[in-house]
Amino acid sequence: LDTEDYIADQHMDPQTKGKLNSTLNEVIIEKHAQDVINKEGTGCKEMLKNKKLEELTKMYSLYSRCDGTLKYILLEMGPYIESRGTIVIENEELLKDPVKFTEKLLDLKKEMDEIVVQCFNNDPKFNQTRDRSFLNFMNKFSETPQYMADYCDHLFKSGIKGMSESDIQQNLDAVIRLFRCLHNRDVFINAYTKHQAARLLNKTSLNTDSEQSMISKLKIESGFNTIQKLTRMFTDMDLSKNIMDEFKKKNGGVEFKGVEINVDILTSGIWPEQNVHPCKLPVELSHCAQKFNLFYKDKHSGRHL
Repeated sequence: LDTEDYIADQHMDPQTKGKLNSTLNEVIIEKHAQDVINKEGTGCKEMLKNKKLEELTKMYSLYSRCDGTLKYILLEMGPYIESRGTIVIENEELLKDPVKFTEKLLDLKKEMDEIVVQCFNNDPKFNQTRDRSFLNFMNKFSETPQYMADYCDHLFKSGIKGMSESDIQQNLDAVIRLFRCLHNRDVFINAYTKHQAARLLNKTSLNTDSEQSMISKLKIESGFNTIQKLTRMFTDMDLSKNIMDEFKKKNGGVEFKGVEINVDILTSGIWPEQNVHPCKLPVELSHCAQKFNLFYKDKHSGRHL
């Protein structure tokens, strides 16, 4: 093709060169495109399977010259991704462990993302086919959204320990790219909300800045209304800290009769509902609660704790 291009430039009229190139593309590329793609042992499926990135890049470059031939690569790539994904969602050992399950999905997504960027020039058609294939197999397993939320919980409680800020952001971005392929995003958001509430109340989060960064990323994908509760939870925790500081100053500390008090004030309707059983406080704790109750009502008249 390069040789014919050179000869045309040297010896032919520009109009002739255009017709020549069209004929060459048809004879050399189009007529053999499907055969090359499907060739046993060396075709597109084998290239994907064995990560033959250079060959895939050349194939894309060649097929890009002809309208209608790239579809043959797409027709191989989609089923290939789904077959790889099906192995993950049907693996009985992985189904017992949400963290390992999600890690396998993230590894596969990363691998296919790199192929689309490096070999297929980040072509929108290839991005769409990849995401549609992930969507197809991921949503065959109903627990995928819950497992992904469990993975995020693990990440913030222990998984990001020792990571640099850039590594943490890369991990969060990878989760978001997978999140885009979910059908039941609401299931993920609900599970994520419960996990975040537990992390904040139990003080088990390793990095609140990273938590808030994740909320910002989810906001871009799902909109402010969907993740409003996640944001308000952090607001509640900040306000609670400020109120406890005021309470401490007013009372000369937070210890009464040997009992130290720390209160988290949670806005009704924002935090996940819990079945709260009636609780009769011992005298020591009741004294603390009354102290705080009087302080809070004096500060905010009309509010109910």
